[in-house]
Amino acid sequence: MYHINSIKSIIITIIIKILFSDGFLFGAILIQSLWKSL
Repeated sequence: MYHINSIKSIIITIIIKILFSDGFLFGAILIQSLWKSL
């Protein structure tokens, strides 16, 4: 359970970095699609 949560945290951190570097809309779409799949 902790392992899954830490993977989510790492993915969220990467998405936040992408969001600020590649644009808000692209990042928001990525967050929505990845959060549904996790």
